[in-house]
Formats: sequence, structure tokens, C-alpha cells
Amino acid sequence: MNRLSLRLRIVLLSALSLGASLLLAWALLTRLFEAQIAARLEAELTGHLAQLTRSVEIGPDGAAAVIDRMPGDGFRRAFGGLYWQVSGPGQAPPLTSISLWDETLDLPPARAGFGAVVRHDRLPFLDTELMALERRVVLAAPGGPEVGAPLRLAVAADRAALEAAKAEFGDDVLVLVALLGGFLVAAGAVQIHFGLRPLARLSARLDGMRAGRAERLEGRFPGEIQQLVDALNALLGARETMVAEARARAGDLAHGLKTPLSVLAAESRRLAAAGDAEGAAEIAAQIERMDRTIERELARARVRGGAGIGAAATPLARAADRLLGALARISGEDGPAWERTLPEGLAVAVDPVDLEEALGNLLDNARKWARGRVRLSAGRAAGEIWVAVEDDGPGIPPEARRQALARGGRLDETTPGTGLGLAIAGDIAARYGGRLELGAGAFGGLRAALVLPAAG
Repeated sequence: MNRLSLRLRIVLLSALSLGASLLLAWALLTRLFEAQIAARLEAELTGHLAQLTRSVEIGPDGAAAVIDRMPGDGFRRAFGGLYWQVSGPGQAPPLTSISLWDETLDLPPARAGFGAVVRHDRLPFLDTELMALERRVVLAAPGGPEVGAPLRLAVAADRAALEAAKAEFGDDVLVLVALLGGFLVAAGAVQIHFGLRPLARLSARLDGMRAGRAERLEGRFPGEIQQLVDALNALLGARETMVAEARARAGDLAHGLKTPLSVLAAESRRLAAAGDAEGAAEIAAQIERMDRTIERELARARVRGGAGIGAAATPLARAADRLLGALARISGEDGPAWERTLPEGLAVAVDPVDLEEALGNLLDNARKWARGRVRLSAGRAAGEIWVAVEDDGPGIPPEARRQALARGGRLDETTPGTGLGLAIAGDIAARYGGRLELGAGAFGGLRAALVLPAAG
């Protein structure tokens, strides 16, 4: 469930809780309906029992007799659903209604005093159950003393009609509950949809920032979300300030160390000219070590300054043309032939300074190793943009490419450089969610491709 959206989680939890509540309500309503029907049936049987009590008399011989016909067709039809019975120790066989035919009511042992009404909710009778009421009485014979033996007067009704009414009511209520539940879930889903729309707007704004279409979260949101938006905008502002300060410090560091290193380099040349080759070599080695350290720290500052969120949409062709022009001037007539194959309209969600830093390292690396040809190409694939630099130099064997991507991983110490170019380009690409891929180029040399997120 961890990967479910917030909207789906709320809908599912609401549906589960609502379903449980409606099922409980259905059970309670069905139970209440059953109790109401049973109460009505008991009230009907109470009336029949009172009528039966008034209709029983004791004859001169001491035998009981029912002098009035009990109302209700159910008493006068075989197994008609209404039954009465008069039984007792001195009454054998019991007096029964026509509806009992040749059956009798199997009443449980008497457990109440005379005159009290006892209710039997589920009295077995053939293949069904009855609701029965009974009363124990002692009646007097006309003009004589009371009969010593008590009588048990009972009336009963078939529960089949009650159970059928209960089942029908339960089915009807269940349908209504299901319809009500579906409506409430749909209404809740609509409410949740509109309630979470500010979050969808916030997500769209974040996607716009990630794609480079905006630098801040814009728009007004509900109070609970507006606090988050303001906090994120403040964080972005602080981050930009830190980036600017880091880059400024990196520039200051480079400028501050440039002059001392130049002095040391001049001193190394002077010692070499004076014949102190060993001292000159030692100084040159230390200068190279310091130069690598400076380049590494400057690269770290630049990479830490980059960010995927809020990065500008940088046109690829503009940065490429600026870099190719600068490298062509540096190389002069002895440099390689530069080829440019860039479709129009490509833009990456990368800061312009970081893009030129990464792409410039790849182009400068190709310039150093190319025999006479360097090609820059680009394309789009699956929401990403790849920028490839190919040269006709010696290339890098597959087993050595991992070392080439490591910081300071120089494969040839005879070529000037710090060995940080590919590593810096890879770090910058990774910072924006991209990557640097090394492979064999079409000219036989190295193919270094930056894969970067597309803007927009």
C-alpha cells in the first residue's frame, strides 16, 4: 500500500469504514424490524390467549370445554398457521384447534405460577417453529368448587411469515444500503478529488521547476499548503544564495592561487635553466599536485552549487556554439576539425554555467586527444536529451573506462591535464539526475555522452 496515491488511500479507507458502518446499520435495522414484527405477533397472540381463556369452561363432569369459536381462519384450517391447545393432568387428550389436526403442541415443563403468561419464542412443531404463549389457570365448575387440577392454555403462531418478512426486509435494506454506500463513496471520492486539487497544483508547480519553466512556486494555495509553499520558496532562496556564495568563493580561491602558482612555475623554470633539474622537477610536481587539488575543490564547489529543482531551461545550441567558438580559437590552425550536428529547439533542465562546465570538459578532452576530427551531436529520447562528443583519437579501452571516470584518474601522464574533466562532467550530470556514458565512437576514438533531463 506504500505506493498507492494519497487520494486512493483515502478513498479505500473511507470505503472500508463506510462499508463496515453500513453493514452494522443493516444488521441493526434488520434486528429492530424482527423485534417489531415479533412484538406485533406477540400482541396478536396475547389477544388470542385472552379470548381462549374466556372461552374455556369446566363442565359438571369436571372436563374442560371451549364454548366459543376462536376468531381467525388460521385456527379453522389444517396447519393454518394459528393454533390453540388446552391441556392438563386431568385433561386427556388435550383440547386442540382444528388447525393442529391430529398433532399437539409439545410445551416445555411449566416454569411459571398460575395466571402468568409465558412466551416460547421457538417452539418446535413438525418441520417449522412456532411462537407460543401459555398461561396456567384453575377454573371452577358451574355451581361447584374449583377443579383441583390446573389447565395449560396455549396459543401459537407459525414463525414462517415472520422469518419471510425479516428476510424480505433484510434484502430490501441491503440493496438500499449498497446503493447508499456506492453513492457515499462516489461523493466522498469527488470531495477528496476537489480537496486534494491544491496538492495536484503544487505537484505541477514542482514539475515545472524541475523542468526549468519556473524558479519559484507560484500561485495561492489553502493556508495549510501555503505554509509549505512559503517554506520551500524560502529554502530555494537560501539555496541560491549559498550557490552564489560558493561559486564566488571558488572564483576567489582560483584567482588568489593563480599568481603564487605562476611564481612557483617561473621559479621551477629558473632552477631548470640554472642546472638544478632535480629541484625544478620537485617544484613542478608540487605545482601539479596543488593544481589538481585546486581543480578538485573548484569542481566540488561547482557541482554542489548545481541543483535539479529550479534549474533554468538552457538551450543546448547556444552553449555548444559558445564553447566550440572558444575552443576553435584556442586550438588555432593546428586544432581538429569541429563538426556540429545539433537539432534545433533542444533545451536541458540544467543551469547554463553547469552545462558549459560539463560539456566544455568533454570538448576540451576530445581536443587534446583527437588526431584531426571532433564531432558534437545531440538528440532526444524518452524525456531525456543526450549530447555526445566523439573524436578520432586512441579512445579508452572498456576495462579502463571506470578509472577514467575517477577523479584524477589519468591514463596518460604525458598529456597535460589534471584527470578531472570526465569526473567533473559525470558529477554535474548526476547532480541533475543524468549520467555520463563512455563508449566507442564512430571515428574509432572515444564517445562521451551526457544524458540530461529535457527542459519542459
